[in-house]
Amino acid sequence: MGDLARFVFDLETWLIAPGRLAPRLVCAAYQEDGGDVGLMHRTDEWVEVFKRGLLAKEIVGHNVAYDMAVLIEAEPSLEPLIWKAYDEGRVKDTLIRAQLIAIALGRFKFDATIGEKGARPRWSLSDMVSRFLGETVSGKGGPDVWRMRYHELDGVCDLARWPAEARNYAKDDVRYTARLWNKIGQYARASGLDSLPDEANQCRAAWALHLASCWGIRTDKDAVERLETRLRTSVDEVRSQAAQLGLIRKNGTKDLAAIRRRVEDAYRENTPKTAKGSTKTDTTTLLGSCDLMLVRLGEVSGDEKELSSFIPTLKAGVDRPINPRWNTLVESGRVSCSKPNLTQQPRRSGVRECYVPREGFFYATADYSFAELCTLAQTCVDWFGESKLSDTINGGRDPHKATGASLLGLTYEAFDDLFRAGDKDAKQSRQLAKALNFGYPGGLGAASFVDFAAATYGLDINEKQARELKRTFITTYPEMSLYWRRITKELERGGGSFTGTLIHSKRARGGLGFTNGCNYYFQGPVADGAKRAFYLVTQESRTDMSSPLFGSHPLILMHDEIIAEVPIDKAAEAAQRIADIMVEALSEVCPDVKISAEPALMRRWQKGASPTYVDGRLVPWEEGG
Repeated sequence: MGDLARFVFDLETWLIAPGRLAPRLVCAAYQEDGGDVGLMHRTDEWVEVFKRGLLAKEIVGHNVAYDMAVLIEAEPSLEPLIWKAYDEGRVKDTLIRAQLIAIALGRFKFDATIGEKGARPRWSLSDMVSRFLGETVSGKGGPDVWRMRYHELDGVCDLARWPAEARNYAKDDVRYTARLWNKIGQYARASGLDSLPDEANQCRAAWALHLASCWGIRTDKDAVERLETRLRTSVDEVRSQAAQLGLIRKNGTKDLAAIRRRVEDAYRENTPKTAKGSTKTDTTTLLGSCDLMLVRLGEVSGDEKELSSFIPTLKAGVDRPINPRWNTLVESGRVSCSKPNLTQQPRRSGVRECYVPREGFFYATADYSFAELCTLAQTCVDWFGESKLSDTINGGRDPHKATGASLLGLTYEAFDDLFRAGDKDAKQSRQLAKALNFGYPGGLGAASFVDFAAATYGLDINEKQARELKRTFITTYPEMSLYWRRITKELERGGGSFTGTLIHSKRARGGLGFTNGCNYYFQGPVADGAKRAFYLVTQESRTDMSSPLFGSHPLILMHDEIIAEVPIDKAAEAAQRIADIMVEALSEVCPDVKISAEPALMRRWQKGASPTYVDGRLVPWEEGG
């Protein structure tokens, strides 16, 4: 370990641009152990300073993953030191620390302590300085601020020739970050949060996800063009027919009054209404109208959304990488993604298939087998000492088949024989079992379960049936009654809400009610394990030349699945290695329940891809193969 207790830094760069999220370094500002802030041009001897700084006890930045990526782009020899710092938990981020505190206090979406009436927290450096330090950061906005102009100074190596405003702005970001770090620490302690045990894991995840953003994802020109043609043909045909019936105006806009009249004619006295009493014209209403034209308008709304929301992005990925923005933390502990949201691509065929690996690569994917049921079982083991769900999983049994067998009053073995033989009732029962296994643990009541089963699994059941199904579910897994009772008691003790702390990662979330409290104890651990796995996969792909993953590029963390570009010549081994790492990582937070993950290979992103073997070797899945 180095002699420094703390190293705070911030970099100024050329502007980020599509395909360039780690732009060229212009200057580096830094503070060593509370001393004066130094500033060095990229042509100065800054590398030795940062080698020393990366060995400090604490390395602090704001959105520090961005600066770390710029560092290794400017000086690749720093990368081993950066991974070492992350491994040892020494990289700290004011943004992530503030978010963890807000989640623990139940103030992530709304904080009543901000301003006079409360507000949703914002996480930029200037917003956090305003909130925690009560000061206004200058130079962040406006058309002529230096924040956006450092590329103009790239060739001016003598900092003495720089405008004072440019030098001061770069140094002030470090000063503010250092002060903010101290102030957030004081705020945490005053709030009863003496430690944030999951902080290092979240910082590691942010680093790996930012590297995935920097690499980006590409698309296939022919597939994008075919998709656009199909969508546009579909939309134009339906809109033409609707225009002839007076539902579309000559200027191309929808005549909502005419559409409402047609909805009212279709539903008559059962016309769906909004809360304010207006006739509904949403997609669900149109699809349920039994009016062919309205149904087609409802069906084509998905095509219209894909044309406007997805096609422009997919086109951009033909010529350059698409660089999604990953957000490391939402309240549940999961990640989120935007521009585009790779975790929520359309279920319908077409959009995902436009994403393709670069030449010389396959996509490797691995996803956990019923991960949230595993973590639910682990929580029950931790709380109650035993779990029938855990027994089922550890016994090598499919929990959906186990629940399905209970629904039909069969032994697991008899049900499994019927299912493998293609029995229709067994297949339907397993589908219903998935709805029970994924719906009821989250605290759904009968009415909510009816809606959930219809929306998610296309199942048509009523509330009476839902209550009967819940009784069967509890009979199969009796620990669930204890699980819900414990959440209820937490709510009673907390006066209507409570703070939950995950058993293994110790990450806390405040402001929990019944349903999100039920969900937190199995969703949260999956997020913990998946993030840990993504970090380890990324690290191995960049640093371990002996690994089959070396030279791969992890791209997507989709809650319980990882997708990466892997070199074709070692794709099978790389895919299996991803699955192995995922199992190891989730087992850290789920030590008493068997974890499994299946690898698959793809030539393009396809939702239905499954493991395919030829002569015992994993090969790319082919649709219809």
